[in-house]
Amino acid sequence: MSTEELAYDRYRPLPLIQPLYHHKLANAPGKSIIGVMVKFPPNGASPPHPHGDASVSAYLVQGAVLNKMNDEPMRVIEQGGTWLEIPGCHHKISANMSATEPAMLLATL
Repeated sequence: MSTEELAYDRYRPLPLIQPLYHHKLANAPGKSIIGVMVKFPPNGASPPHPHGDASVSAYLVQGAVLNKMNDEPMRVIEQGGTWLEIPGCHHKISANMSATEPAMLLATL
């Protein structure tokens, strides 16, 4: 797959999002920390989405993904790679690079 600027393709399979944990923070009333596993099937992609006032820390457990946020350049994230999505971020591209293998990431927000 080319890393040239891509547009979202709504015909690509969507990822499966599996909640893992949700813990209330004792030292921050009304706040919590949430962990989800995002499983991209081969050729899978997420639709563009905003992050509102949430920060998201991501760790790529398996595979490789294309990642584009705001007007930053597109990046290839490989297994073991991490990134941070800041509040207000517009996540424009989040796509599995492989047409034959799954990709999986742990997102903490």
